[in-house]
Amino acid sequence: MPENTPRPGDIVRVTYAAVWAPEDGDPRMVITGNGDGDRWHNIVPDGAEIEVVLPAGETAEDKSPALCPQNRRGDQREPQPHFYKPAVDGVLRCVFCAAPTFWGGEPAAAYRTPDGRVWTLAAEPNKEGVALYEVPFVEKRYTALALETMYIGQGGIEPVDQHEASSYVLNSRSVNQSPVTTVKHIPGPDGRTICPGQFRGTKPLPQEAAAEYALCNGCRKALLARYEAAEHAEA
Repeated sequence: MPENTPRPGDIVRVTYAAVWAPEDGDPRMVITGNGDGDRWHNIVPDGAEIEVVLPAGETAEDKSPALCPQNRRGDQREPQPHFYKPAVDGVLRCVFCAAPTFWGGEPAAAYRTPDGRVWTLAAEPNKEGVALYEVPFVEKRYTALALETMYIGQGGIEPVDQHEASSYVLNSRSVNQSPVTTVKHIPGPDGRTICPGQFRGTKPLPQEAAAEYALCNGCRKALLARYEAAEHAEA
């Protein structure tokens, strides 16, 4: 088996995506998502470079680019991959943190790197048709993937995007609000949450604070059911 062929359970990066490798079948088939309503996609072109982001059985660091900062599950609050779905603007975005993919839909208008620079979309892509980003006083232009790789050990790159990130709340009746035991919820209408419990929500949590909590399983299922219903309606 070639070195760049993913093995079952690996999380791999193909061109612009952090994706799951299949458990069987053609190793060029990859799967996006995190276990709830996953979709199979044969998006690996011949000759594409495949990087194993996280080998099977290993635990990723919280800041791994394969993982969503708002998507934690289970009693151990383990971070999970992004879960991409088409947004109203046609761009594939994670339903948990609203981050756009580096590989689907329109490229982001700009990215901010940890050094404070804002890299804007160049007028011309590279010879493969991939969007390039530029910043004043730097002669070379880079793809989003190249920028992400360059800054991976410094916190990664942040899309400069007007799309609002998902908001989260706590159950207002929870006395104990420790991130170790309490779960966060997705707010719904009338100040209640979208999970079957229909809890009263607190005011929206800052994104940094929300990232410490695992998402309520009922809210997760309700959210993904919405996307599932929308897909069937469009089919």
